[in-house]
Amino acid sequence: MTELIPFAMGLTGVGCTLFYLASKNQTFLSRPLPSFPGKLAGALCLAISLWMFGSSMQPAAGVFVFSTWVMVLLTLLPVLGGFVGLKRSGHDG
Repeated sequence: MTELIPFAMGLTGVGCTLFYLASKNQTFLSRPLPSFPGKLAGALCLAISLWMFGSSMQPAAGVFVFSTWVMVLLTLLPVLGGFVGLKRSGHDG
């Protein structure tokens, strides 16, 4: 079942991105996604990916990998959004 891990990682990325794009502080889009549908879709993607991680490895390891990957993505998305905002404003620093 280890073939599910790349799909779970990608689905986690989609879920975290949907959460970020539904936030009012996101900087990738000119307007954020609608809050409730965006966060609901993100939560659904995260729940499915957690199930995929848990079924492709031991449950404790699956939760650990999922949690670590979510933390990495939710840290990188705002940082990348800040870089996009700097490029748009013309401040190359």
